[in-house]
Amino acid sequence: MEKPVSPFELHDTDIVVACVGDNGGTDNNIIKEGFKNSVYILINEVYKGKSEDELIYPIIYNARHSIELSLKIIINKIFKICKIKNKHFNFTEKESLFTHNIERLDKTIKDYYSIDKRIRNPYEDISPYLKDYFIDKDGDAFKYESNKDGLLHMRAQGISSISIDIFKEKYKIIMSGLDRLIYELDYLYTEYSIGTFTQKLSREDLSTIAKSLPERNNWSDSEFPNIKKKIIKKYEISSNELSKALDIIQNNREFSVNIKLEQKFNEISKREIQKYVEYVFSNDKTQCHNSSKQCTQAYDSKKLLTILRENANKRNEFSEGISDAVIYSLLSFYICGRNRDTFSEQLDIIYSNIVKNRNDKIECIRKIEKKDSLLYVLYGMKKCGQETYFNEIQNIIHNYGETTSFEIDENWIN
Repeated sequence: MEKPVSPFELHDTDIVVACVGDNGGTDNNIIKEGFKNSVYILINEVYKGKSEDELIYPIIYNARHSIELSLKIIINKIFKICKIKNKHFNFTEKESLFTHNIERLDKTIKDYYSIDKRIRNPYEDISPYLKDYFIDKDGDAFKYESNKDGLLHMRAQGISSISIDIFKEKYKIIMSGLDRLIYELDYLYTEYSIGTFTQKLSREDLSTIAKSLPERNNWSDSEFPNIKKKIIKKYEISSNELSKALDIIQNNREFSVNIKLEQKFNEISKREIQKYVEYVFSNDKTQCHNSSKQCTQAYDSKKLLTILRENANKRNEFSEGISDAVIYSLLSFYICGRNRDTFSEQLDIIYSNIVKNRNDKIECIRKIEKKDSLLYVLYGMKKCGQETYFNEIQNIIHNYGETTSFEIDENWIN
């Protein structure tokens, strides 16, 4: 008899192959997505006429498992933030993560979500919906007819019917909330990794406090002690922690601009700012910036070559009239502005890496020469507290009559 072929191997005759393990880099997020998507696929099959009595068990089992995985992902991410803040746990990660009990996982998150209100507040909106799954402490109520003692799962819980309509809507609410929280936790982990926080104050708290403070020159006024008392009461912190917060704000490039202590990054003259903006606007008048498919279709090869040469000449002329340091600075602002998860504290490192890698000046110019690139440069300047440069560019843009095209979305920056 011929030996059965293993499905867990790659074969030349395979038509569809799934990549897993070292080959696919599969992690809990991807596995969670698989279980979640299978729920919607199976529900759609029910609405197409397949037996709901047969499919309800795999539907709820897969839903429950995707929720369980989501909670474990959240716990793991919260623990990572706790480690950064030197917060100790009452139990080991293994004890909390290797359980199927959703009620216990829910409690674990609530034990530690106070590490940041941006975790606590959205999770409290989700938590009440999880109670539907507390009945299944071992995760087998929708795997088998009965438990190990022979007790019928559904009969023991007094369940004789399940509304797929209600289940579907509640499941959507749960998973959309958990998915958003997982995404937010990735951002929070990156934020805390920067190291800008105190015992009770997050980086976001420090940013909010900075915006509520008077100018630094006015801190000796008689009203300032009352302002500090209000902050202490609002955030429930000690005067010592507030002092640490104020030190951070004064020394942080992004926060200090709120108290009129702008810390200029490098030195870019008005002439260089003017030259850069003029170059962007003159360059934008050319309909073809590169040899894209669209340009190839719009022009014959001779015309296209002429345009590309004109662009190259403009680029070289601009390069000769502006220093490497200014180009690298503008590119650093562009990188900070383009990436929401990049923080102002990383500006110096970004600049140093550009200089260290000796990036080709012309290639750097290519990245910042279009109008949308200029917008990201503005985002970066705003994010990094470069008020002078930001205002100078805005004034020049205003003279072109295109201010509305360069409106800054504060939500993106924050």
